[in-house]
Amino acid sequence: MSDIKLTTRLAWTHIKGNRARTVWTLIGVVAAAMMITAVFGFAESARIGIYNQTVRENGDWHIHLQPFLSRSEAESFAADEAIGAYMIYEQTNPDKTLWYQLEFRLARASRNIEAQLAEICERQGWDYKAHHHKFNDELLGLEGYGDDRVARQFYGIAAILAAIVIAMSAVVISNAFEVSAGERTRQFGLLKSAGGTRRHIMEIVLKEGLILSAAGIPVGIAAGLGLEAAVLTGANAVITAVSQSAEGSFKFGFTAAPVVLIAAAVFAFAAVLLSAYFPARKAARIPAIEAIRQTGEVRVRARTLRSSKLINKLFGFEGTLAEKSMKRSKRAYRATVAALTVSVMLFIACGEFSYSFLQTLDTGFSDLRITARATFLSVEEPLPYERLMDLTARLEEYDATAVYFQGYSRTEKRYPETVIPEDMMTGEFKKQYARWHAEAEIESVAVEYVVADSATYNDLISQAGAVPGEAILLNRVRTNYNNESYEYTPFNFKKTTLTVRDENGYEKEISLAGEARDLPERFLNGFGGLLILVPELDVSPVYWYVDAADPAGFTKYANELLTEELPDAFVIDTVDVAAHTASQMAIFRFVTVFIYAFVGLLALIALTSVISVISANMRSRSREFAVLRSAGMTRGGLRRMLNLECVIYAAKSFVYGLVTGSAAAVCIYKIFSQTEQFNFVFPWAGAVVSIALVFAVTFVTMRVTSARRGGESLAETIRAHDGV
Repeated sequence: MSDIKLTTRLAWTHIKGNRARTVWTLIGVVAAAMMITAVFGFAESARIGIYNQTVRENGDWHIHLQPFLSRSEAESFAADEAIGAYMIYEQTNPDKTLWYQLEFRLARASRNIEAQLAEICERQGWDYKAHHHKFNDELLGLEGYGDDRVARQFYGIAAILAAIVIAMSAVVISNAFEVSAGERTRQFGLLKSAGGTRRHIMEIVLKEGLILSAAGIPVGIAAGLGLEAAVLTGANAVITAVSQSAEGSFKFGFTAAPVVLIAAAVFAFAAVLLSAYFPARKAARIPAIEAIRQTGEVRVRARTLRSSKLINKLFGFEGTLAEKSMKRSKRAYRATVAALTVSVMLFIACGEFSYSFLQTLDTGFSDLRITARATFLSVEEPLPYERLMDLTARLEEYDATAVYFQGYSRTEKRYPETVIPEDMMTGEFKKQYARWHAEAEIESVAVEYVVADSATYNDLISQAGAVPGEAILLNRVRTNYNNESYEYTPFNFKKTTLTVRDENGYEKEISLAGEARDLPERFLNGFGGLLILVPELDVSPVYWYVDAADPAGFTKYANELLTEELPDAFVIDTVDVAAHTASQMAIFRFVTVFIYAFVGLLALIALTSVISVISANMRSRSREFAVLRSAGMTRGGLRRMLNLECVIYAAKSFVYGLVTGSAAAVCIYKIFSQTEQFNFVFPWAGAVVSIALVFAVTFVTMRVTSARRGGESLAETIRAHDGV
């Protein structure tokens, strides 16, 4: 019989002969393939969902150009060989003249989109820098031609989850092969004494891995696709149920793309093969005599069995025995600690994921404590102040509704500017100014006027020590830079009169009667200049913030009122904030339940491996327990020794898990904070739950296993292990 057939037959014989071990290992292989498939599938499904949503909201185009003076000019431009699909839109100016907009996809896009646009415009003799042009950055990023933070966020989370799944799978499957190889040490020794080589031992164990992979990975991939389909169906149902518009709501797109399936199969196979390789190499290295006598696990140097004086002082003789016993059984000890460490890491990572996901949800108005919002914007003429007050009063006529507003004057192309003394600028203002402006010296400061509802205006005026009718400085700013949030006081206030000049050179003087720093959340914008609250102002845009008992009804009422009263508005937008927030929280709860179930399943698989390893280790130590009992150790002393082993297992696992879990938590935080700035908070609740679970599993497993063997005869146990 050839060597290949012999090793294959031996591998197959062991798989069939030890069915319990085979089933547990096969479950690990299936679970690994299932989880990896699901993780990769979720990431790709999220990308498809975001892509479809982006196309619905922004359009399926790469570049937008305007204006073209005639349709024929736009069509001639779109005929360029580098342009694929395109759309031409007609626009009417206030003077009733027509101009045209062109949106198009590139036939072959690259990462340097602007260079491609420049080449097209050069061929067409069209100076794009002198006209309005815009890139669909989000769509380009999702297609791989640009930088998209949202896509990176999903792929980053998927990479972390995949790494955790692969690590967990490797630990679980490796533990199974470790135990399996350990139980066959004598068999391998006999095989070597009959002429077998290290290569034969390696082949036997690795072929077991190949057979189990061939049987488990296809089943796992199919199960992963089923899990993905079930979860995405549930997620889409939840999103549809809570969305205001089922047609326009976000939808996950299920995918069984070949690249996902191939990647899942490759990673799962690599995890199984690596898990089998190291136990196989270790088993192959044991000399034949040691393998037959099964002394390899207890041949340790004397100095490695020295126990800690602290352990001896704190826990006595039983503590010393517990520590030495774990040093003797290094294989079982390391396998158990590794699996428990993965469990701790999973719970910590899950806690951070849940917290970070909540912080980045698009609740949009979480700090404003409102139930609805309405917006008006005009690019031509601002809304007169008297008209603003009239519309606000009519909005308040809706049942049980309180309305607050703030409006700005932003119809000019540039903010008006003023010159202020250098000592009026705080150090933080200068620092932030330098970050956003190329010039080193501050020659002038931008000015923005804001008007507020009467209640808000009077509160701020009172805080500033001014009287109604005066203007005050809103002297608090919150801004973001490089994923960091900054809130600061920009100016050292003093009563003064400023000369403000607009873009047309017109100058006017404005006196500041005081300052307010304790501002409502809606005023803490990132404006990098003087924000001045005035008593009256013609505005565009204006934002109405509403606390309504019936937000859905108010949203409909406000939309009808503003559309009727302001037909020439560029933007009229009404938002049911309560429904929007409820939909976001429903998504958060669904994702949280899913991620905890996902992590719980992974932890359960890891803990199942722990139970298997500890049980096998306890069985192999039955002679040790019998000798200790015959030497005078009581059952209580034996229980104390096992309890201390549990404490050592749990303590080391918690320390290692805390380190690896903290690293995973920081990675998750960094990924989420790319799109939203928030402070890092360590998930201590997950850490506490994990250590409690780790201790409970090790304690119960040891106690149950030792109790089952407690009725065996000491003499029979010793003779059985001596081979007599």
